[in-house]
Amino acid sequence: MLFVSLMLVTGKELTINVLAIPALVLFLVVRVTEYFVTRGGKKDTPQWMIVGAFVIAVFTAIGMTVIH
Repeated sequence: MLFVSLMLVTGKELTINVLAIPALVLFLVVRVTEYFVTRGGKKDTPQWMIVGAFVIAVFTAIGMTVIH
């Protein structure tokens, strides 16, 4: 949502590639990290991972807005 908002505010073009690629990469990074941290889902997700995923998403949204 932050990425779409930034793209609209800056007046840049929104396409499926611009939206799908970062979303897929973020999803995969967070899921793989969660799998290794929680040992396959046997433990609860730690708070630092939730905050870290949010921070990664924010920096990715800003980066994709600047790059595109």
